Amino acid sequence: MRLLRKWHWKENLKHRDIASRLKIPRSTVTRWFHYFNIPTQPGSRFTNLNLLNMGPRKTPPAKPKTSKPRPWKVREEFFETWTGEMAYILGFFCADGTLTVNPRGSRYLALQISDRGLLLKIKACFGIGHKLSLKRHRTANWKDAWRIQIGSKRIFNRFIELGITPQKAYRLRMPVVPKEYAADFIRGYFDGDGGAWFGYVHKNDRKMPTKALVTTFTSCSNGMLMDVALMLSRLAGVRLKQPRFSGKAFRIFYSTWDSRKIYQFIYHTKTNLYLARKKVVFEKYLGT
Repeated sequence: MRLLRKWHWKENLKHRDIASRLKIPRSTVTRWFHYFNIPTQPGSRFTNLNLLNMGPRKTPPAKPKTSKPRPWKVREEFFETWTGEMAYILGFFCADGTLTVNPRGSRYLALQISDRGLLLKIKACFGIGHKLSLKRHRTANWKDAWRIQIGSKRIFNRFIELGITPQKAYRLRMPVVPKEYAADFIRGYFDGDGGAWFGYVHKNDRKMPTKALVTTFTSCSNGMLMDVALMLSRLAGVRLKQPRFSGKAFRIFYSTWDSRKIYQFIYHTKTNLYLARKKVVFEKYLGT
């Protein structure tokens, strides 16, 4: 018992050091201390002794940390000045984008679309160095989608200023878009949540089938579609439509004459920012 006390209090050996000296398990030494009521030194005393016994530094000092440039560059000021590209991407984001805040408070925005080529064009406009990720769908009716995620508090806060918030699906409203960029915004929204159909229909009063063109816009937010309908009515000259609830979402439909006006409105500027498979539907109608 005296030997244990001497080793522990005078020579400052820990339980594991005593066990190593006696070649027995450490738990056995601890039981002996409890059985003989030998007090155990607090861990802080060993720490203080180690600090007092520190000798000169044997290793070289650590190198100062240098901030490395991020490989994923982002033009964080992109959404602060209105341009045609900015309006298009903003419209596309209103349709197919998401804002999220993770448990640590980091802020992210993400875009997802099945057309990889268009997402690469958006990536180039944005000045983004991020890689695209492929999300595969197990359901046969769903296409695989390409996705890009960007972490930026500055862009996130700018979207909040524009009225675009996390969980926006049912409460989204159109931002205040300058008139000169309205067509770009609508084209972006159309590429995300719009569609065009061209075909032939049979009417009762005609012997021959009539070619028809139909344009649709879809959203879970009735308010967003009302804003789209008002903008198209004022600037494209189409009839004012009321959204209809169909298939878990609101939709507006434009017939042939209005669809031609929408085509002339959203594609009147020279740009490569558009979804080719949707534009070609209009061009098939016009070319027949």
